[in-house]
Amino acid sequence: MDDFARYRVYRSLTSGSGYVEVGTTTGTSFVDSGLSAGITYYYIVRGEDALPQLSIPSPEANGTTGTVSNPNPTPPAGCPSPAPPDCGDAGGPPDGIFSNVSPTQTLVLDLGPNNGILNGPGWDLVYYERETPGGPPPLVQMDYVTVELSTDTTNWYVVFAWSLGNESLASSAEVLPFASVPADSSYCDLVDGASYSDLIPMGSCGLWGGLYGTPPYNTGIRIDISLANPPIPSPTGEGYRYIRIRQRPDAPQPAEIDGIERLN
Repeated sequence: MDDFARYRVYRSLTSGSGYVEVGTTTGTSFVDSGLSAGITYYYIVRGEDALPQLSIPSPEANGTTGTVSNPNPTPPAGCPSPAPPDCGDAGGPPDGIFSNVSPTQTLVLDLGPNNGILNGPGWDLVYYERETPGGPPPLVQMDYVTVELSTDTTNWYVVFAWSLGNESLASSAEVLPFASVPADSSYCDLVDGASYSDLIPMGSCGLWGGLYGTPPYNTGIRIDISLANPPIPSPTGEGYRYIRIRQRPDAPQPAEIDGIERLN
């Protein structure tokens, strides 16, 4: 068995036994995502030829997962052009200090090397819009914004968007129930089908109350890469390092962006 068509990768929590196949690769690298932080995992690899026949297991290798060391992108990798004085306010944790991005501008945030967003279990990132004052429950005033991810700033993938007629682009986020409800509905009469400046309730509101969990997520929109429609590829290597935020050209005013937080 000198020529392998692919390699089967096996993982275990115990050295020397208990291996379970977790994927295959035709190359010399493999990314195993969705793991728990602070755990040591043990791996072996077996080659497979075209018949198919499997080789003997490779020597065992192991690695210990870390934790999210820098969950918030800061500083921005690129600012809108022309750059407003508040460009850097979209970096860092959600703090109510936001960056204005007009329909003719683009904001790119950088999570840094080896710290990109992965397609892990559950929600993968949180997009924070400016929280709108107005008393309980907290509200977010939704802009016609598009959130895109990239590993190299060349190929960009839409992971979330909000605009009337593009409700499928909200399928990756927990605000999907609000994207297609009719005007004057029972949902607090705040939303009417992904319109501009919709006030999305963060607290109790009809059937969809409590969507946002506990702080700080109750002031942001959680997004799951695996739910994007159309689907986007799962990131490899360091993950999606760059986040690009654009305001739609037909938006009447700038988007108010408080920040992005990495969860996986």
